[in-house]
Amino acid sequence: MITIIETDSHKIEAAGTIVGPTPIRIITVGSFKRRFGADVRKLVRESTIDAILDLKEDMDLALCIDLDDEYTVAGVNTLGPNGLGWLDSQGVADMLQDGTSKEAYNGVL
Repeated sequence: MITIIETDSHKIEAAGTIVGPTPIRIITVGSFKRRFGADVRKLVRESTIDAILDLKEDMDLALCIDLDDEYTVAGVNTLGPNGLGWLDSQGVADMLQDGTSKEAYNGVL
């Protein structure tokens, strides 16, 4: 199919089929950090656990966060019920859900 129009959230193809919304899987670092609740942000900030220090360092050095990146997923899962228990299963899912147009990273990859 040939794409006629594509926006942040939808695409119209030559056959007239509307396809969308396009998932946003790369978001800004600030948007990702804001997904943590205040309690978890404080725990991450004050942590001395190596896995959390690695996650924090990766976020501090990153230009953007790829929600499908294996290290991002592993870091979030470390915070979840099968790790430290700082996030419940829904919290893990919320951290890794599709981004919004306001959260989207629009810079150079």
